[in-house]
Amino acid sequence: MIEIAAGPEEVIGALPPGSRRWLERLNRMLVADAAPRGFIPRSPPRRSWQSHIIDSLAAVPLLDALLGEVSAPRIVDVGSGAGVPGIPLAIARQRWQVTLLEERRSRARLLEGFVGELAVENAQPVKGDAIRHAGGFDAAVARALAPPSEALTLCRGLVHEQGVVVLYLTCDQEAEWTGSQRPEPLGIARYRLPGLRSGRVAIAFPAGPALTD
Repeated sequence: MIEIAAGPEEVIGALPPGSRRWLERLNRMLVADAAPRGFIPRSPPRRSWQSHIIDSLAAVPLLDALLGEVSAPRIVDVGSGAGVPGIPLAIARQRWQVTLLEERRSRARLLEGFVGELAVENAQPVKGDAIRHAGGFDAAVARALAPPSEALTLCRGLVHEQGVVVLYLTCDQEAEWTGSQRPEPLGIARYRLPGLRSGRVAIAFPAGPALTD
């Protein structure tokens, strides 16, 4: 199993200045446009930067390690909401082709506006349910989508047989998710965000059959 020691702040530090400015602009849009609509919790810009931008980037080293041999990985952000983690991932790795899958119309419109205003060419908002896009992706990512076993079941249906699923969880969620519902991970990145009691993890799982309760 791959274990990632580098924190998401190190991902930020390795990005070119232009990408950092892009992320800062996205953070301002989250605070000004997404939070007032209730798509993410209201918070000051500094807290939003930690809770949404930094948190989103925690999966980058994991995806780098698992998808390094794929020239232009196709990644789907399932239930993208306000565009996190998908848009930060697309900004951090511009060779990745990121689909922002969101079935709620109001959120899908917001994603279209964000991607258009930022001109993130490798991110594409798609409105629709997951079943229409089954099997077409190298990786699926999900953050605050559903309880872990449910999120994994949904995401597994979107990736091909060699694909991976990355879930963003708190350490408490990870500890509570035990037994037959949790398969053996491919890799894990552990990290902490300021102001949060519980640590966080990004965990990668292989594609596989849908899980049952």
